[in-house]
Amino acid sequence: PRAPQPPPLPGGGGGGGSVAALKPLHWTKLPPAKLKGTVFEKLPTLSSADFDETSLAKQFSATVAKPMGGKSSATPSANTGQGNSSVLDMKRLNQIGITVRKFRRPYGEIYEAALSLDDNLFFAAEDVLRLRDCLPTDDELSRLEERAADTAAGSSSELPTSPAAGRGLCEEENLVLRLARVPRMPERLDCFATRLNFDSRADDVRAQVRTLTDAAELVLQDAVIPLAMATVLRAGNSMNAGTYRAGAVAFRLDVLSKLSAIKPSNEGAALTLLHFVAEVLRKALVSHPDLSRDARHEKALDALSSASGLGVAEVVAEVESLRRSLDAIGDEYPRHRKPFGGKDCFSLRMREFHELAKRRMGELSAQLGAMQAALKKVGAHLTGEPGATEGEGEAALAQIHAFLVSLRKATNDNERQSKLANRNKPGAGNGAGTPRQAGKAANVSTGLPGAHGAGVAREIWSTIQRGDFEQLKRTGSGAAAAAAASGEGGAAKGPSKPPTAAQLLAEL
Repeated sequence: PRAPQPPPLPGGGGGGGSVAALKPLHWTKLPPAKLKGTVFEKLPTLSSADFDETSLAKQFSATVAKPMGGKSSATPSANTGQGNSSVLDMKRLNQIGITVRKFRRPYGEIYEAALSLDDNLFFAAEDVLRLRDCLPTDDELSRLEERAADTAAGSSSELPTSPAAGRGLCEEENLVLRLARVPRMPERLDCFATRLNFDSRADDVRAQVRTLTDAAELVLQDAVIPLAMATVLRAGNSMNAGTYRAGAVAFRLDVLSKLSAIKPSNEGAALTLLHFVAEVLRKALVSHPDLSRDARHEKALDALSSASGLGVAEVVAEVESLRRSLDAIGDEYPRHRKPFGGKDCFSLRMREFHELAKRRMGELSAQLGAMQAALKKVGAHLTGEPGATEGEGEAALAQIHAFLVSLRKATNDNERQSKLANRNKPGAGNGAGTPRQAGKAANVSTGLPGAHGAGVAREIWSTIQRGDFEQLKRTGSGAAAAAAASGEGGAAKGPSKPPTAAQLLAEL
């Protein structure tokens, strides 16, 4: 079903008569064949009481009304070490020393904890990865092995736990050499780091997936968005009347960001076309109280705000990274079925972790698939493209969110403008003027003219500082009486002089 055509604009006449020209709204019309299943398929109808064609024509006419005096305003709007015996260099030794000293354990215990995957020593994946960075390169390993062999003269294949055992290595060099002799130690440490941070990474990405899914599903359920689309559609068709852009039944969402750039030609209630749409939508919601009481719109707006900082591509990439890390563990632990030493339990622990993590990964993959399906659905719903991707759905959500936020701001602007207009109407209030004007006219606390009240206050304060308060109060009573008498007798002669500080203190 096609959206209802707008009635002829005022002054357009009937039949082939001229139509009042309005400012154009540049949009891309969607063909009727793409309406099925979109937000434009069943748009609500706006009554003439809600949508004022006359007001639209008056405020957004293509011909700018000339101001009084014949001058037109052409001003555009502003848009606006260890000594010389060390095998490794000092910089490398310092790096290793800083890393291992953070564990606050003897070097022998650090080696055993890395072999047994002790998470009591390695609390975070970053600790494991820093230790991995300390492993020697191939060149460093060959030089360490050569120094150890030369010092030991080939008498033993066992490395000492201390450089004092005669290997000729410092403790840092001895530790990294022992670690490097464990088969596939870099891969072991990578798997250990995955085990330590898998749960937190999975929880974070699951929350992001849930947020994006909720945003897409709530937008599909929101009943206010179709009403807003119907308002924009009718306004655009009215403004494009008589051109090839008229008669649209749907439009692309990029036009929503252009509404605030269209200024009224003549003075009116609306600041921009966006404000006009906001006012029409407000009236329509008043006419449909069931929609104004529907909490789904606020939920949809909250979900869109939460999802605005998330990227679908980043979420998918993180899930893929987790999957690759698990696959690496699945490929690695079968290689270590035979323990390297007495505390080597890599194969056993990694097999148990891999089985549990695979189940969690399956649940996460299912949730990711649901998110992608919801984004594709909302993309097709808002853009009219049946084969919309999750990226297009994400872009549509961002456009709708920006539109709803700007629409709410425009509504607030309209309310402030309405209050200001009512306040400035002739006869509004009690006739005393605004508080600022009242303050200028008279000093409320003293009943004196505003300019004199401040001087009297300064005089009182300086009198008190001089210590003449009591004397001023005693002499002030007579002055006050005299002033009152002179005021009664000379009322017809004109306004009396303002009372002095003494008179005011006497009244106190």
